[in-house]
Amino acid sequence: IALILCCVGVGTTQWYIEGNSNYLTISLNFFQYCTYDGASGNSLGCTSRAANYHPVCYTNRYTATTVVSSIDDCNNRMRSAAALTIVGIILLAFGIVLTIIMAFGILSEWFLNLIPGALLFLACLFMLAGLAEGARYVTYNGYSATLYET
Repeated sequence: IALILCCVGVGTTQWYIEGNSNYLTISLNFFQYCTYDGASGNSLGCTSRAANYHPVCYTNRYTATTVVSSIDDCNNRMRSAAALTIVGIILLAFGIVLTIIMAFGILSEWFLNLIPGALLFLACLFMLAGLAEGARYVTYNGYSATLYET
């Protein structure tokens, strides 16, 4: 179930949401940025990230006044956050599979039983590092971030 929650959380764009009193106007995650009509709530379109470009970095939300908060820093952090979340999910998947294998007694040596726990620990570290990298430019207030965090 943890793997499903993480995949759904990463795959949906509701990590950060912004809106008026009636409708959603902006939603984003580490991979895309979506805008909606404030009067009707209809989607105006989504822009996917590229290798050195994330649409949230080019909005007026984050001004590039210093080197620390520059557009390049935003792009690098969003790219790193996306990569760290994917690596965390892959490690989580391998940890879950090896835990199931361990339950059936296939890992015969005692020290091999340490591998699933180590993989799950590394998955937690990578997933948390991804959240920390993206937190500089994204406020996690949507349900997708909550799914990923669980």
